Order: sequence, then structure tokens, then C-alpha cells
Amino acid sequence: MLPFQPPLWRMDIVVFSDGHVPLLDELGCRVGVRASPTDPNRCWIVPTYVKVHSDTFNYRFADSINVVAVDHIATEPYDWLLRCDIDTFFTPVFATWRPTKLTVGSVGGYCFDGYDTCDRLHSIGLKLNLTTSLVRDIGSTWYGPAKMIRECGKLSMDIINHLHENEFSADDKDGGVAGWPRWHYGVLTMYSGHLAIPHCTRETGFEKRNDMIDHTSYSKDKVARHAHVHAWQSQPLNFSKVRFLDGEYDNVDVQSLDLGNVQDYL
Repeated sequence: MLPFQPPLWRMDIVVFSDGHVPLLDELGCRVGVRASPTDPNRCWIVPTYVKVHSDTFNYRFADSINVVAVDHIATEPYDWLLRCDIDTFFTPVFATWRPTKLTVGSVGGYCFDGYDTCDRLHSIGLKLNLTTSLVRDIGSTWYGPAKMIRECGKLSMDIINHLHENEFSADDKDGGVAGWPRWHYGVLTMYSGHLAIPHCTRETGFEKRNDMIDHTSYSKDKVARHAHVHAWQSQPLNFSKVRFLDGEYDNVDVQSLDLGNVQDYL
């Protein structure tokens, strides 16, 4: 991706952790923050992050939101921020793509026909005096102006805390698939994003672009049409993050792949 970016653009990776991660050293990441707009692209580490996950708040995914909600010097140098899961991929298209407003995608979903999930979220939004939207299934990747991403992160964390304290029983929080797909504690960050994004973008609006953000990893479409790809769970005939971690792709002949389509590009 980097060879395709405009000469004056910079794209860094900022990793928040609660301690030393040797793998990040091996990847060339370093502790620190961007000091100058002209410095080269880098991977920066913030090793002093304090997790919100705890014995009394047993929801690990909340930290994926909180890293943009906390005020930290590491994210201040940037005009735009992209918050995404770790099982995602960038294509060369991302190097030059600049949306006009905060943009999200969708991977999977949480509002299904025959269930009242979105109706329930709408009612909670009204109760919290939030701006609501007809957009469903807002994904985990957010890309937009840095200040707005931080504001959305802060609001999303407030909503997560409200949902945790008021909208789920103790049994709901025990883990597993309890409540899925109607009302499931395991997708708390999806529910909070559903409520937070329309409100924190109420003056500018936002876009949902499944073609550019969180595009599916089993797609046979052209890479040139998509900026960002999100790996799904195990797909028997396509790229699987689980099979990748198990080393099942170690001996794949790259020459046999069509790197112009999404599933082979990964």
C-alpha cells in the first residue's frame, strides 16, 4: 500500500498495549509518538495503556473502542484516524482513498429480520436522547476526522457502560451465545456503535460503504474496488484467519493465486 500513497501523506500504525509485546519489536515497531509530519511512516507503540476490561467489567472488546476514546498524545498528530480490528487488511486503494465524511462498513450483522434488536436499540437511543438513524449493522471499522473519531469513541464508551449496567442481566453476561441473535452481550461494541455514530456525526452525517470498509474476505471481486478487507470466521474454501494462525497456508504456492481478486490477495 505505501508505495502508492501521495508523497506528502503519512500513514502510521499506533498500537496500544498494557506491556511489552516482543512480536511488535520484531515487526519494527517502536515506543514513541510521531514528532514531525515529514517523518517516514512508522508503527508506534503505546505500552502503558490501562485496560478497561476487569473482573467487574468482563468485556474484552470494549478496549478496542476505548483506545480512541482516551486522550493520548499518540493520536494527536493525525488529521484522520482509522479504528479497526486486528484481523483486517489494507489494499493499495486505501493509499489514495479519502472519504468526505466519517465512513463505516459492516462485517456480519446484529439486526436480523424477525427479531426486535434494532427496535430495542432505537428505544434505548430515545431514552438517552441520542440522534437515531435507520442505518443498520454498523461495523467495527470507523474512518474519519481524528477529532470526530475520538468524540464517537467517548460516546460509545458511555453507551457501553450504560448497556452493561442497565440492559443486560447477570446471565446475559456469562458468555457463550446467550441471547444471540436477538440481544447478545458479546456484541456490545456493535450496539454502542449503532447508537453512537449517528449522534456524534449528527451535524455532518456519515456514510456506510461496505465496498470500501470491512469488505468480505471471501470475495472474488477485484482488489482495485476495495480499500479495506475484514476477515470472517473460518471459510472452508477461502481465506480463514483461524487456518492462517494454524499455519495451513504456509506452503501455499503464491504463483498459483490471482492476486487481483480479494480472497487470493489476502
